Amino acid sequence: MEYSRVLIGEDTRNSRRLWGETNALVATPADAITEIGRILENPAKSGAVVSGPSGSGRRASVEAAHSQLIDPQRLIRLNGSSFGQKMPMGVLAFLLAQLETTERPSRHELVHGLARALCPDGKPSVVLLGKPELIDEESGSLLAQLAAMHKIKLIVICDEIQDLPQDILSLFRTGQMEHVSISRMTTLETRAFLESELQGPISAFAASTLQYLADSNRGLILKLARIWISNGQLSQESGTWILRNLDLGNGAAVQTMFNSMTSGLEDSERVLLYALAMGGAVSRDMVHRSEQTEAMDQLIAKDHVKVVPEADHRVMIAIPLLRLMLRQNIDPDMERRCNEVVAQLHKDPATAVALSGMSILSDLGQNTELLVIAERYSRNGYASEKWVEAPFARIRILKLHIRVLLLQGDIPAALRLVQEAHENLRSAIDDAWSQDRLLRAQQELELLAQLVDSAQAETIAGAEEKTVDETPVHLKGWMTRGLHLRAMALQSTNLAARAHQTDALAIVDHIGNELRTRRLGMAAYGGMCADDLGEIEEQLLLTEMLCGKYAEALVRATELAAGKFANPQLIARAESHRGILFALQSDHERALKILEPCLWQALQQGESADRVAMEAVVSHALMGLGRRTEAAELLAQEQEESSVTGLVDFHSWVAEVFSSMSLAAIGSSALAISKLVSIADRSRASGYLTLEMGSLACALRLGYEDNDSRLGAVAAECQGDTAEMYAELAKHHHGESADLFAALRNLVSAGHLLMGAGPGNALVSSLTTKDQRKLAKLVGTLKRPAYLADNNRADAPDPAKTGAPTWAGELTKRESQIALLAISGKTNLEIARVNGVSIRTVEGHLYQVYSKLQVRNRQELTALDRASRRAAGQL
Repeated sequence: MEYSRVLIGEDTRNSRRLWGETNALVATPADAITEIGRILENPAKSGAVVSGPSGSGRRASVEAAHSQLIDPQRLIRLNGSSFGQKMPMGVLAFLLAQLETTERPSRHELVHGLARALCPDGKPSVVLLGKPELIDEESGSLLAQLAAMHKIKLIVICDEIQDLPQDILSLFRTGQMEHVSISRMTTLETRAFLESELQGPISAFAASTLQYLADSNRGLILKLARIWISNGQLSQESGTWILRNLDLGNGAAVQTMFNSMTSGLEDSERVLLYALAMGGAVSRDMVHRSEQTEAMDQLIAKDHVKVVPEADHRVMIAIPLLRLMLRQNIDPDMERRCNEVVAQLHKDPATAVALSGMSILSDLGQNTELLVIAERYSRNGYASEKWVEAPFARIRILKLHIRVLLLQGDIPAALRLVQEAHENLRSAIDDAWSQDRLLRAQQELELLAQLVDSAQAETIAGAEEKTVDETPVHLKGWMTRGLHLRAMALQSTNLAARAHQTDALAIVDHIGNELRTRRLGMAAYGGMCADDLGEIEEQLLLTEMLCGKYAEALVRATELAAGKFANPQLIARAESHRGILFALQSDHERALKILEPCLWQALQQGESADRVAMEAVVSHALMGLGRRTEAAELLAQEQEESSVTGLVDFHSWVAEVFSSMSLAAIGSSALAISKLVSIADRSRASGYLTLEMGSLACALRLGYEDNDSRLGAVAAECQGDTAEMYAELAKHHHGESADLFAALRNLVSAGHLLMGAGPGNALVSSLTTKDQRKLAKLVGTLKRPAYLADNNRADAPDPAKTGAPTWAGELTKRESQIALLAISGKTNLEIARVNGVSIRTVEGHLYQVYSKLQVRNRQELTALDRASRRAAGQL
């Protein structure tokens, strides 16, 4: 009897897993293979249930484990299907056809016949069962009995435990099958994987975009990366891989990939797939009503489409890259047929098509193309008679449009758009016979209007004197819990900007506890999707930064940068915030390591809210690390781009603070202090008291006299620990060394390391030598654990695993090690810390490396390494 053999594949979806009841952490694919091999070899276990994201990654892990760790034996691959579900024992039909049985065999005959076939010589076969939700109960019962008899090792692959047939679920619940829960690669793991493959650092946006488009499929990530490299879309800038252009094009490689992904599709399946690409996700009920169930089931079985239970069982294309390629590879005839299906699936097809196109463009940061769709839709999409159909889809389109307008600084246009939509919605509410959905849409609009208002300096300044209950966003009677949480998050940012930091942090804690403890899924929060939750997290992050809670903000930013939400734009913003937060903690090395790739990437994407801030921080970090020529060039460029008439926000404040400190470092202390006082005045005019307080504190750091105790007066207006510490600093900055040391020690301990770090710190210079040493020791103690933790992250390159390139033969062992660390992106200071030597020793070894290899700098060394590895077939 012949069975299909296994094709051994790489682990395409995941690299971090939680295994078994012990909840042990498995961090690498090799660990995964070992763990599955242990399960298969355990005579007491009937098999395992492998649950997690859809796709081939789970299957590949099982197959690799079988190939590498078990004696060669047969592996039977079974997949449930809609067709087989309609037949008695349909999934076992092929196996049963091989048995010599009577015309109507009894269950006893079937069980023992299968047992003899599947367990020859007492060696059980491994049965790999996919799509268990699509197999009939009788087949599930037979497989469960064979597993309980230890005639087979049953490995079931499912999305959710609830998908298991009843008898297999009973085996699992009685402990006879182990549970293997697989999660996708995080963004940090994806970056580490790409940096290993590409032999160089890659920007967070480029890595997260590749992960997003390929749905964490490693094989697809590499294919797309190589296509983009050959087209020049993914290229190196100062040794960092950045994404210059997201256009997939219609080249031969892209067309080949598209054909391979869509091969084997029936005509009805292809039409439905195009309809989902053009119209976006749709509820499963609508698919049933439009008589597309069979096509949907086949697409699910082929992993082209998935059903998301958390989003009200919505049907969507599983891989965004396929969705993008379908949209650009549609011919007129297919577009006509696809539009007919879209009209069946959606009550408002035009709105569905607009939202589908805008959502993927928003995720990928293609704002110009997004605005074209948005402007065209806004001509008639928000008319009063239109709001009755798909009001929430209209709200999402409006949100995407407003965000781009705010990013470009076009606040008047955003305000006009919101006002027009609000007026038309009110008219629709007056005329509608059922108002619940429209009233909820109205509350969504009120939140959006508040977001636009908060971007105006006049609005914030006018709101300065309002109490908490008078703040517009604090309206009572929100129709869903999700709306209430989002309103509270927005309110926390507004309070943090003014004088209510304690109230703001109380809201942050409340929302955090709510999201952590309830864990009831997105539907429990009034239909919030991942975008809404990501929006809340960003608001909370901004609140913590405005309140000066840099340590807490760094934790949240790290979680977002690790891919808590699969949105490349959000991940890139979180990564830039990480770099800024490290700079605010006076950690030049890590700030530069994080922000240089972010800055090179931002320069390719045009204007962004944090670009000027990143330039200022990078120039200051370069200055602190002794690279003064590069810092001066970047500082000059930044001064040309900056505008004193711009609105004040956290990023503009960061830009002014760090550019001022860079100016002070090159001897322009008076100009630096003048800039800081100016940003303090502008912050006061805009109602940002926390930023005014921070500006004055940094001015004191540079030698500002503050004879009228302005910092103390502002700190007295504000709430919270940070304000109290700044009040103490204002009180003692001209006083005794012991009192000033105590004030600086408190600030440093709270995460404001910048206030206690030198050089160029007038406050530290006024301390006694003894107090300076104690403060420097405290700063070093607080920075070192964070440094070690950062180097233990999943994306930290491991020199031991890098391999020995051909050029390494010309160097000593120590020179080769230092060269590899330099290629991996580490600074001289980091290399010195890793090897326990001085920076001068590292510089000396690098000089020898450059001389022996006849290169001039790190960029040429990286290029040499890549050429060497490509020639050896390692790339």
